[in-house]
Amino acid sequence: MSAANLMLLGVGAFKASTLAAVAGFGGAAVLLPALVLVFGVRDAIPILTVAQLIGNLSRVWFNHFGFDSPQLAVSRFTRRMG
Repeated sequence: MSAANLMLLGVGAFKASTLAAVAGFGGAAVLLPALVLVFGVRDAIPILTVAQLIGNLSRVWFNHFGFDSPQLAVSRFTRRMG
């Protein structure tokens, strides 16, 4: 991989993460064109999928201490009832 490709991916990833942090969505839509330019369509989709999966799993891990288990149980029960 050339230095220009690495720079393109770095800039694309920075823009994608900035947009996702500010807006809460859209990071994949910004990162996908950069991945397609560097890797091609066939490889870009699985790479983006794995990157998104890792990002979502990391959010779950970092925020799992904030879940209130009794509150979740009440929410699940009332959702079934109503």
